[in-house]
Amino acid sequence: MAGTNVMRLANVVNPIIFYPYFFEFSVKTSAFIKSGIFARSAEYDTMAGSKGSAVNIPFLRPYVGRAIPWRADGNNIPDSISQGSATMQIPFMRRRSKMAWNNLAAAIAGIGEVFTMGPSSWGYNAIAKPGDISATLSHYMADFWNEDLQQTVISMLNGAFSSVTNVPGFIDLNGNNPGLQDLILDATLSTAQVTANAAVGVANRVSPLTVGGAQSLLSDRGNKLSTIAMHPHVYYTNILPNNITPNLQTTAQVWNAPRYLDLDIILDDTLPVDRTNPAYPKYTSYLFAKSSIMFGDYKMDSGEGAELYRDVDQTEDFLTTRRKYLVQLGGTSYAGTYGVAGEGPSDIDLSTSANWQRSDDIKNLGVVKLITNN
Repeated sequence: MAGTNVMRLANVVNPIIFYPYFFEFSVKTSAFIKSGIFARSAEYDTMAGSKGSAVNIPFLRPYVGRAIPWRADGNNIPDSISQGSATMQIPFMRRRSKMAWNNLAAAIAGIGEVFTMGPSSWGYNAIAKPGDISATLSHYMADFWNEDLQQTVISMLNGAFSSVTNVPGFIDLNGNNPGLQDLILDATLSTAQVTANAAVGVANRVSPLTVGGAQSLLSDRGNKLSTIAMHPHVYYTNILPNNITPNLQTTAQVWNAPRYLDLDIILDDTLPVDRTNPAYPKYTSYLFAKSSIMFGDYKMDSGEGAELYRDVDQTEDFLTTRRKYLVQLGGTSYAGTYGVAGEGPSDIDLSTSANWQRSDDIKNLGVVKLITNN
């Protein structure tokens, strides 16, 4: 009978087995998760699966004061403790990917025993048995979702760092500027220098001088920054030729994260590049502290997380994978829309400055923005 030997998607993917494997593998291979910059907890994971469009997380700011001399006569007046409260509004992300089996088969056909992450970051190497199409497919989909998550985070950071407002009623104890303006270092050449065709030096590219300057924006907490996300062009034309960036090896030598100035490096070609003047492009890099990004990834039922569908008119099988998660820069609050059907903000929504407000003291945020010419 014609077609009896045709391999269908259902022959190699059982959602009950595929989804848990794919979900766990995605967690293990995400460069953002493995770098430690995501603050992930079981509470966040559960919260990400909640109904509605967003969650408001209240938190208390720490008591700020100084000890005073105590009186020997016992007439000591108690300190007045004043804790201002603020709220972080965090939107839920409900995303899906629908891929045709013919396209998936073509994409994974040439992959051998060792599967690496995508071109945007360093991550774990996935070891699969030859011919294990289901495992191969889960690695491919994990790669897709990891890169998608990185782009979501970059969109969020671009919007948050463009914000110039704070949560209503919020008072910055340090009297800093509103929004995240005080966490941005623009080290690019001035307009006058560009007009004079000045050369790009260590003060204008990613270097110990500019990285140190970016770290200083967090004052005495600058040493908490542990990871830098940069555009691949900056790494391959500046960092790699001019500096030694040894690999950081961990168990079974599967974690290959080059380092620079004690910072793990993450590459992402979706980071902003301003090419208004092609001779002097401006590259945006972000420096992260551990647990600076709140993240929750809800593990759905297998039938919802991965679903097979056959369109008989197209004679095509489709694999749909779904994710429900929350991801947000700690100390910020989202004030934008949540999509047409509540699926969560789009990249455009996340990149819009008016949708973000700062809701914590500037030093309590764990990310700074560095703009350089290379």
